[in-house]
Amino acid sequence: MTQIKRQLSLNQSIDMEMKRLRTRLSDESTSHTCFENLSNELLYEIFEYLDACDIYESFSNLNNRLQNLIISSSILLRIKVNSEALLEDRCQHVIIPNSHRILSLHFRGHPWGELLIDKFFNHCIIDSSFHHSLLHYTPQLRHLFCHGVIESVENFKNDLSTSLPHLKFVNFEKVSAPFDEFEVFITKISSQLQILKIYTLQNRTYLDGNRWEQLIKEYMPQLEKFYFNFTQDIDDDREINLSDLSEGFINRFSSPFWSERKWVREIEVYCGSMVFSIHPYKKQRIDLHEHMNTNTYSKQNSTEDNYISNREKSDHGIIQLTILDYEDIGLNGQSIKKLKSALEAIQFTHLNIDDDTMSINMLLGILHLLPNIESLKLSSIPIVKLESLFIEHTKNHLSVLAINKITKVKLGQVTEEQEIEFFINLCPHIEYLEVGCMSYTDVPSLMKFILMNRMTRIPNLCHLCFNFRMADENLVRTLANIMDSETVNDNYTIQRSGNKISVHWKL
Repeated sequence: MTQIKRQLSLNQSIDMEMKRLRTRLSDESTSHTCFENLSNELLYEIFEYLDACDIYESFSNLNNRLQNLIISSSILLRIKVNSEALLEDRCQHVIIPNSHRILSLHFRGHPWGELLIDKFFNHCIIDSSFHHSLLHYTPQLRHLFCHGVIESVENFKNDLSTSLPHLKFVNFEKVSAPFDEFEVFITKISSQLQILKIYTLQNRTYLDGNRWEQLIKEYMPQLEKFYFNFTQDIDDDREINLSDLSEGFINRFSSPFWSERKWVREIEVYCGSMVFSIHPYKKQRIDLHEHMNTNTYSKQNSTEDNYISNREKSDHGIIQLTILDYEDIGLNGQSIKKLKSALEAIQFTHLNIDDDTMSINMLLGILHLLPNIESLKLSSIPIVKLESLFIEHTKNHLSVLAINKITKVKLGQVTEEQEIEFFINLCPHIEYLEVGCMSYTDVPSLMKFILMNRMTRIPNLCHLCFNFRMADENLVRTLANIMDSETVNDNYTIQRSGNKISVHWKL
């Protein structure tokens, strides 16, 4: 009997333990499946991915704990308003009560977006004191971007006592504030600045190269990249001396300070405006080093290329003219006539044309005005085939041929030998030629044609590049075989880098 009781007692004990275990497991399972039982830290992380309005709608009335978490000042809110119907409710219940906790406020770009902003700013008053003091509250700021910089309504010089020791990047677009005011501002915040971008429209006070030079030397000693754009409208009836304006821009930024930093001066011409710009030297501008890579076939003993290094050194002092086709409105004869004095006044060294509507006659007319051009880049040459047969011995062609100094030519979308032939005839001093090809079969045929003309018509050619998006090692081998069969005792290196196949001859 005693043994039986002992057995029952043991069984009951086991049953009780099993029940307690099941209860504990059930509780643990519940704690992992109920949202309310998640830790505060985990809930904070979840809220970071949610819009503040969604948080309030979904969780504010579940229980006291979640309610307290939501109104906690430690949670910063991201708010998006994408419905005009909800705007008043959002402002009343979410935006205004939590204005001190808003991390970002986004009004969607719908047609009624301006109405949303107008309604919101009826509740949030932001005056000039807000703008002037904003930087006081961002001591860790690293990037500053302003779209539209206007003149202040009051003297704010004494209000810029803040320090931004971590600020590395500044981008100001559509600057209409006077240079004096900009100068005061930039001297206060720019000691650690590495990149500065500024874009201004028809505000000529910014075209003072000496002033910029002193400003950068004294207040921006760590500046590595400087992007400056000044836009002048030329498509109106106002009398604008483009010659003085253009020449003045180039001359004011011509000291060794700019070339030593490899900052390039450029003038871009659209149908209705001119853009004067300064920017870092871009290696992609027919830069010969970019092609030196793998897949190499060589018939020369030395890989040293003095031509490349010498060219690269001289390129840092370039003055580039870029002509762009804006919204399919190309330059016309009247535009060129208006620009004639400005083009003649500046010794441009590089010409970049991205205009599918430009005819060969117009190209020759522009080149006639630019006798110092060394580098010519065309994005496309669609009209060569129709005109070149009739233009080769015209007055324009002969005058350009007599004066041009072009040694580098970059052509896009070439399909015919005739297109290459036109530029071989026009630029007999070519040292570098880059050809953009549209199909696989174009590359070998164009290679044969260029090799045939190299010895007699373009003897200075020492660097040839084919730009073809399907370039591969098989094409490199094909071109190497053509080189071996077409030339005798010729030292060359052929290699591929991405979409470009480059051939270099040792002269």
